[in-house]
This record gives sequence, structure tokens and C-alpha cells, in this order.
Amino acid sequence: MLRAIGCLCILSGMLGISQVYVAGIRAHYRQLLDGKELLYRLGNEMCYLKLPLPQLLKRLAQTIHAPYSGVLTDLAAELDAYREADVKKLWCEVLQHHKKEFLLSMTEYRTLQEAGSILTHENGQMQEGAVRLYSEQFDRLIEQAAKEMENRLKLCRYLSAAAGIFLILVLI
Repeated sequence: MLRAIGCLCILSGMLGISQVYVAGIRAHYRQLLDGKELLYRLGNEMCYLKLPLPQLLKRLAQTIHAPYSGVLTDLAAELDAYREADVKKLWCEVLQHHKKEFLLSMTEYRTLQEAGSILTHENGQMQEGAVRLYSEQFDRLIEQAAKEMENRLKLCRYLSAAAGIFLILVLI
């Protein structure tokens, strides 16, 4: 009886561990989708609202998910503090400060850093072109992540179940 309870505890623990990893994989995918949404909304609001950049960033930060909302809030604060600042440089610095909050790979993170060039364009056509370019790059990254996600989810579940069974066999 005691062994059966121990086996159940081991299996439930391993299933719990797999759920943590599954949540991390899904959060990574969600961050990619949120990054693409941020690009579209940023480009549209810059083009059509014509608000000063700090106000626009604060407004957008209220409607977007973390960690992007924190990046936009900090960038708006930095721009309020420095009137003659290089926006692209500040974007990279703020992103670097929030890097630990992102679950993105290096390639995805670099694409996000480069996407900060949208903030530097004052011409509407150049902004639209930059938004289109970076959203296509995010589309490719999202497509690749979607393909990998199913395999990673299955692998995570199978490995945790196999590890649980292995532990049970070793302990019995």
C-alpha cells in the first residue's frame, strides 16, 4: 500500500513538472504573438494618432501584455527625461534591462531589438514599410515556433512520464 502511494506521488510530481515546462513553451509562443501585435499597434498608432512618442508609448503600454508593457513604460519615462535622445539606442537599453523577462531565443530577441527602428521613422510610408518588414520576420519566427511547439510539448510529456516510471522502477 505504501509503495502504491509512493508511485502515485512520483507520477503526479513528474506530471506537474511537465506542466511547468509546457506552460513555459506556451508562454514563449505567446510572447512572439504579442511582439507582432506590438509592432502593428505601434506602427498604426504612430501613423494615425500623431501623439508625442512618450504619450503614445504610455497609452499603448496600458493595453499590451507584459513584458512588453514594462518596456514601453520604461521607454516612455526615459524619453520624458531626455528630450534629445536617440530613440533606437534607448529602445535597445530598455530591452536589455528587461531581457530576463523575455523567453525569446537570441534570434527572436535580436529581431525585437531591430524592430525598434520603427520608432525612429517620422515618414508614414517608411513606418509602414518597417512595420511590414518586421512583421514578416515575426511571422516566420511564429511559424517556426508553432512547428517546434507541438514536438516540444509531446517530448516534454513523454520524457516526464518516462522519468517517473524509471524512478518508480529504481525505488521498487
